Amino acid sequence: MSRIQVASPTRQRIVPAFVVQKLDGTMERTLIQFDKEGKKVEKIVKVDAGYLVSFPSKGHSIRVKNADELKRLGFDKTIPLVDDDADNDDVLGYIPNSVVAA
Repeated sequence: MSRIQVASPTRQRIVPAFVVQKLDGTMERTLIQFDKEGKKVEKIVKVDAGYLVSFPSKGHSIRVKNADELKRLGFDKTIPLVDDDADNDDVLGYIPNSVVAA
C-alpha cells in the first residue's frame, strides 16, 4: 500500500526582534591613561553594569553602557515582532518595551 503525505503549512515562530534587560550591580573596567611623562598607567574603575540587549532570532547580544546610549541606538522604543523562520525582516506587530530608559 502506498503512503500518502500531505505538506502542512509551516507555522510562524514569532519572536521579539530584541529584548532589553537592565543588568544589576557594577563591573570593573580597565582605564588606560598617560601620566605627565607619557608613560601608560592602567587604572581599574567600577562602572554601572548597563543594559543587555539580546536578539533572539539571531542569537546575538550586546551590552549597552547607559540609558543615553540605549536611547541613541533606538532600543528604548516599542519592540517589533518578527517571524524567526522567515528570510525577511517583516514586522508582524509590536509589544511594549518593559525597560524604560531614565
